[in-house]
Amino acid sequence: MSAETLTRQFESEPDLSQPLQGPELLNEYAQQVEELLSPLDCEITDDYTSADLILPASASSDGRLLDTSRVKDTYAENAAKTAYDSSWWRQTLSSLKENYASDPDLVDEVQLTAKHNFNIKADGKPTKQGFEVYEIGEPAENQEILDALHDSLTAIDQFSGGLMASDANRPKIVLANGIRFVSNHHGQETFGYARPEVVVVNVSAVKDEAEHTGADLHDLMATIVTHELLGHGMERVTKGPGEYYNEHFDYSEDLEAGEQFTEVHASITPKSDEYIGSQPVREYGRRSPDEDLATSVDATVAEAMGWAPGVQILPRFKSTPDAHRSDLAIQLMQDAADKAAADVTYLPDNRNKPGIVGSEIVPIKNDQNEIIGFEPVRQLELTTVSGRQAMKDDIAKEVASRMPSGKLKVYIREADINSLL
Repeated sequence: MSAETLTRQFESEPDLSQPLQGPELLNEYAQQVEELLSPLDCEITDDYTSADLILPASASSDGRLLDTSRVKDTYAENAAKTAYDSSWWRQTLSSLKENYASDPDLVDEVQLTAKHNFNIKADGKPTKQGFEVYEIGEPAENQEILDALHDSLTAIDQFSGGLMASDANRPKIVLANGIRFVSNHHGQETFGYARPEVVVVNVSAVKDEAEHTGADLHDLMATIVTHELLGHGMERVTKGPGEYYNEHFDYSEDLEAGEQFTEVHASITPKSDEYIGSQPVREYGRRSPDEDLATSVDATVAEAMGWAPGVQILPRFKSTPDAHRSDLAIQLMQDAADKAAADVTYLPDNRNKPGIVGSEIVPIKNDQNEIIGFEPVRQLELTTVSGRQAMKDDIAKEVASRMPSGKLKVYIREADINSLL
């Protein structure tokens, strides 16, 4: 299924009235908490470990709370502040401002413009698997970008045997538009970065690079997303950052200046003499074991998917993995697929755990029950909503996860609970 055939629901005039931080957003959290908290009763508990809120002895008299509305207000204020401070977008904006944005002050006014849900269907039936893609900054819905996302996420799903799309803790994908990133010493702007909770792609820089160099925008975008999400994410869910290639290569403690980056490992050698001569696919892989792996993964996938010719013009992406590094990348993909097949936590539905590196396919039949072709069992369906709606949905989900179960349980400090009950 091509990206053009996917279902879309998009509000052409997204509401850009509110940034992703500040008093107004905090107030939205507070309102959501108050609405969910309003119908709940309060009760005093003598078990502080199960309490939702701990208050001083002055809050009760004769075993009763003196002012239940005030108790709810206190809990609501604390819960709203905690949810707001720990929200994924607040954490993302903080990392942008501190480490990546070339003009940190502009980050303060960044807005969420749209959310794209790439949901997986298996045999035409919905699953709880897929990928969440958020656009922040300037409105920049772009068909070629969405096509590249569709193709790269399909490949990521196939090469990880379904593990990445089914991981409950999979990173969110953020497309940053109009937010310029810092550059290396050759003036080359950062294209993106990956953290456990989020993958951020600098769409403005990617589009500029394609326009100015003649690289294919689709192939460049697909390769970058594969690098950040599969190259870094697969190791996160199977081993640990930097662990896999450390098992197979020795990285010197000495660093040196590279052609594009100020500090890279002076030498990297295979631990087995059988593979002497194997080297990172490009200089970026010499920065660290996890980047060595991520570049090997994106180069292996780009070659398999036919994206490599579209990015070969760029020294930052021109790469042909040697057999050893490619084999290691494929082996980690198989480990991910094996984990998907075995881990019922990720994939409780037997129909939805392919557990293979590749595409599980089914025949397409005509009215005469004749096979006329084949199609993947797992396909991506795209729906898009405005940033405003996405913000409301995410706040509601986050707040609901922090609500007390049944009743608001209050523990009274410095009081003889037994005499109050």
